[in-house]
Amino acid sequence: MTDQSRGRVRRAREAMTRRAFIRKAATLGAGIAGWQFMTGRSAARAATTAPRLKFGLSSPITTLDPRYSDTIQNDGIADTIYDQLLIRDFTTGRMTLAPRLATSWERTDKQTIQFRIRQGVVFANGEVVNAEAVKYSLDTVYQKSYGAVRAYLTPSIDAVEVVDESTVRVHTTAPDRAIITNLAALDVMPPKMGARLGRGMSTQAAGTGPYQVEEFVPSQSLKLHPYEKYWRQPKPRLGGIDISLIADDGTRTAALLAGDVLLVNNLPVDQIDRVRSSPKLKVLESVTSRCVYIGMREDRGPLKDVRVRQALNYAVDKAAIVKNILQGHAQVANSPLAPVIPFADPNLKPYPYSPAKAKELLSQAGYPSNFTLRFACPTGRYLGDRATGEAVAGYFNDVGVKVDFESPEWGVLSSEVFGKGPQSKYDIWLAAQSASSEDSLLRLRFHSSFNQRWMAYDDPEVDALIDAGLFTLDDNQARLIYYKAQERIVADAPWVFLHYVNSIFGADRSVQYTVRPDEYIFFHDTAIR
Repeated sequence: MTDQSRGRVRRAREAMTRRAFIRKAATLGAGIAGWQFMTGRSAARAATTAPRLKFGLSSPITTLDPRYSDTIQNDGIADTIYDQLLIRDFTTGRMTLAPRLATSWERTDKQTIQFRIRQGVVFANGEVVNAEAVKYSLDTVYQKSYGAVRAYLTPSIDAVEVVDESTVRVHTTAPDRAIITNLAALDVMPPKMGARLGRGMSTQAAGTGPYQVEEFVPSQSLKLHPYEKYWRQPKPRLGGIDISLIADDGTRTAALLAGDVLLVNNLPVDQIDRVRSSPKLKVLESVTSRCVYIGMREDRGPLKDVRVRQALNYAVDKAAIVKNILQGHAQVANSPLAPVIPFADPNLKPYPYSPAKAKELLSQAGYPSNFTLRFACPTGRYLGDRATGEAVAGYFNDVGVKVDFESPEWGVLSSEVFGKGPQSKYDIWLAAQSASSEDSLLRLRFHSSFNQRWMAYDDPEVDALIDAGLFTLDDNQARLIYYKAQERIVADAPWVFLHYVNSIFGADRSVQYTVRPDEYIFFHDTAIR
């Protein structure tokens, strides 16, 4: 953003009170082409019997089609609109699977998983949930012709077979230990509507979840109403949900303190005590599977050399960032996989803070004097992201690596880094990745068949280990393979491994909401008491 643009924004905000600014943000779209969904008398009845939840979200919801997105905001909200075959359950403290639209599942042989589909469930547009709907939903993810972003979750699917109205078999090209877990991250969608609208499903939706779409203005706001035919207990307990983008940390917190919203995500760490001290508010927190990291274009200059990448890891005092910036609401990362993931290696040691070692490696690599990296860091996308990025830039500078630091909006950063890939103007960036399984994260970020567009990381040994882990059904053998893969990745240093960040929400004391380790924004059991 230019200085002139910043001035315009500052003057605009000074022209209205902070509370008025939030109200304006929450109601944007009156003069913008948004999508409205006629909900009938059921939504009106529900709205009169229960209050609506106003939720301030830190990052934009850009699409309603979960097949073409891999952000928590899009995917998490989609899982309120749609249901999955299975759901990730964290009630025991570790991730397990529980039935959802599938009432049962079993491996009938090493390469076939059979699902029994729940009967009597209806999409909001009237289509029936059956085996054909499940087949459509999986076909449009794993088949390459659809170009689904989430295809990395289904690398082994060979075919989806409809056995009868309530039975589906998923056939894989080889034994796949992660496929059942990964299917819990995919939503079941209405096939007729999907076939008719195609990519138009990005702005329209009809699911089986507890809340359905009332109005959607992409990247600005989303309104949901309770679905009167929702099949599970508890039934929706809110009269509706009004979600508005409030990207600025201070503005989002002020909205909560003023009562303009009742729930916010990504509560800034420097506001936690302030929120806790309020008799009307509370703080909700959970550990997560999200690893915050510095990504690198490994096809560019110094970053091609593993010694440079290792030096950048040694250069950063991660423990100081966790203590001083995140105030203990995170854990120093020792690998890409957080402890909540079953096969995360607890024995790996994080890179210690050693500027001397960093300088030594840079000298060995032939870069003893300054070189410059263009660094993109979001603001408000992750807990303490900008402050963390600024600290990292300082640590790099201390060992002789200059940083051209920029903090674009997340949408701009994402499209530049993950969209343009090799043509991206950035050499390094701060981002984070959560995991539905060990395979999903390692494959998406480190397997050469997937990460070329953003990192250009290519290690045949890592590829072989990730594939071997996927096709090994024995847990003990798979654990050893994934441990070795993590060891190799950490040594190769394609990321600067920073920390596993907690998910922190601020809420009105009247709001009953559960923060999940996978960070999905579920409103299934949310209520206002």
